Amino acid sequence: MIKELKSCPFCGSYKLKLEKKATKYKGRKAYVASIRCNSCHARGGTVTNLTIPYAINEDVEREAYSRWNRRENNG
Repeated sequence: MIKELKSCPFCGSYKLKLEKKATKYKGRKAYVASIRCNSCHARGGTVTNLTIPYAINEDVEREAYSRWNRRENNG
């Protein structure tokens, strides 16, 4: 799993947190994860295992890290 997160693109803070939870969506069990800045409360793209075929929780978390680290200038 990616361990290093880029700083918040809005405030520059490194006070970041992986937020994850198990929930239900349309009657199905779902696992949801995203990265949140604890300074300005910006949030990266939310990822769920329902959008990644055969995903396990670690796949969802890895994609949440990847989405947070993605910037316009590096894809």
